[in-house]
Amino acid sequence: MARQDHIRCGGHLDRDLAYLETGDLDIFRTEVIRYAATLAVGGVPVELHVHPGAPHGFDRLAPDAAVTRRAHRDRLRVIATL
Repeated sequence: MARQDHIRCGGHLDRDLAYLETGDLDIFRTEVIRYAATLAVGGVPVELHVHPGAPHGFDRLAPDAAVTRRAHRDRLRVIATL
């Protein structure tokens, strides 16, 4: 892989897995999806979750919502593999 590709991927190519999540209504949704695609093209395994109907900061706005509980379970599952 070219050095530019490594830099463009944020220098994370040595990671085992990239875990990214965003709400479908998040103002940064497109950027998160684009970053996940860039990492994947660079050979980084990516787990991407786009939570339907969820805005930016959904987990703080609605800490008891089903989507937040699901996101927390997914985060803990990934952390447990590190």
